[in-house]
This record gives sequence, structure tokens and C-alpha cells, in this order.
Amino acid sequence: MHEISDTGRQMARVSLSLGRLLARLCSRRLAALLPAALLAACTSPQIDTHGEQVEADRLALIRPGAQDRDEVARLLGSPSSTSVFGDEQWYYISDVVETRSIFDRKVTERQVVTIRFDPQGMVREVDMFGLDRGREVELVERETPSFGESQSFFNQLVGNLGRFNREQEQQPRR
Repeated sequence: MHEISDTGRQMARVSLSLGRLLARLCSRRLAALLPAALLAACTSPQIDTHGEQVEADRLALIRPGAQDRDEVARLLGSPSSTSVFGDEQWYYISDVVETRSIFDRKVTERQVVTIRFDPQGMVREVDMFGLDRGREVELVERETPSFGESQSFFNQLVGNLGRFNREQEQQPRR
């Protein structure tokens, strides 16, 4: 068996007390830095990009009367959206959204490139705009009224009692 000398015990105590002191200092610093880190995380915005932004040099390659739909798709890629009726307009849309919290979202940049084609499929016009031409759309909270009787769930349930076998009773038996 090994015996521990008094100096060994003292060194162990000093080492243990230094460890405790270091742990206390670290926990105090951590306790002081944790709220600051949480506050910094809450105030720094998250920036998200939606869609692919069309660079000016690629857009300059699109000239009215010179390219058709296939060439535009090869140069810019497939559009974000097309016109509802027919294939006369292609839209390339990109947004930069800054989010600070769940309910605090703000679009900081928007690029919309519109390419219009003639009936033969050749580029007729190229237009680009941003947030300056955008408009806020206010949603309407109303509901469209339905004509007829409006029944509650309970009224519908009770009203269906006794209706289930009427058709079989009215048909003559064979």
C-alpha cells in the first residue's frame, strides 16, 4: 500500500480548491455572458433570400426580337411564374426578407423581371422593377354568405335521425 505524505495531501487540497475557484469564476462569467448572448441572438436579424436574383449582365443578354422562349430559359433558367392564360409572360421573382422575430418580418429587397413574348414566342419586352412598384394587399376578413339554412352540428345530427332507410321503405319489395 502506498502512503500519501502530508505534502501530497496539501497539494491535493490546493489543487481541489484551485479547481473550485476556477469553476466558480467560469460559472459567474457564464452567468454574466448568457443573458448578453441571448439578447444578441434576439436582436440580430435573420436574412433569407427567396428565388434567384437575375444579374444585370445576364439580363442584358435578353434583347427584344432576338431570342425565343428556349433561349431565354437557357440564359435565365426556368421562370418563377408564368402568365395565367397562355405563355405570353414569364416572371423571375426574388425577395430578401429580414426576420427579427416570428411576427416581425420585413421584405427589404424585391426584384421582379417580366419578359413578354409575342404570339410567335419571340421576346417582345423586358421589364424589371422592385419594391417601388409593389402594393400592399389588404386581406378581407369577411366570409361569403351561403344561401339556405345554416344549421349547427347538433341540429344536423338530430335532423338526420330517421332519414337513413326511407328510400328502401318507399321502393316496392320484390
